[in-house]
Amino acid sequence: RWLTFVLLVSNPPFVISPDSSFLFRDSERGGEGISRRVISTVAQLLTERGVCQLLTNWAHVDGTDWRERIEQAFAGCGCNAWVLALDHAEPDVYASRWLQSSVHSPEALAGALDDWMRYYERERITGIGWCVVTMRRATGSRTWCDIDELPAAVNTPVGDHLLRCFEARELLADLDDE
Repeated sequence: RWLTFVLLVSNPPFVISPDSSFLFRDSERGGEGISRRVISTVAQLLTERGVCQLLTNWAHVDGTDWRERIEQAFAGCGCNAWVLALDHAEPDVYASRWLQSSVHSPEALAGALDDWMRYYERERITGIGWCVVTMRRATGSRTWCDIDELPAAVNTPVGDHLLRCFEARELLADLDDE
């Protein structure tokens, strides 16, 4: 039997790129692979009502609603989830942000940017969103996933507020129609 935890915090290598050069940034699972893996397996590591928080990027794929893609990732995961979309960038802006810290000559930057843009085109990625995900192990069989976009960055501690929101949402989810 695994150890279980009240709180797990993860900052996985979530950058959506064609690269696998940097362990802190790139995942060999590609795209959202590592985030999807955490989401699908973390419930077994959490105590009842244990919480997991992770940072992730999520691709906006042409012809697919990005919210539906996120909701599908949480289906059957055993947790209730609240996804807070913090920011969104066009592929070229996103790639430039990450490449500027690792590529130092203009020629190398141009070549790497071309590689990333070809990757995004091949994968039909039209944008990338930054998300903070809070998951709480569900006590029942019915789970929920809420997705909200934040209008601006939150710069104050919100842990207690998040727990109160989960408690209220879980209470409402457990009520019947009467």
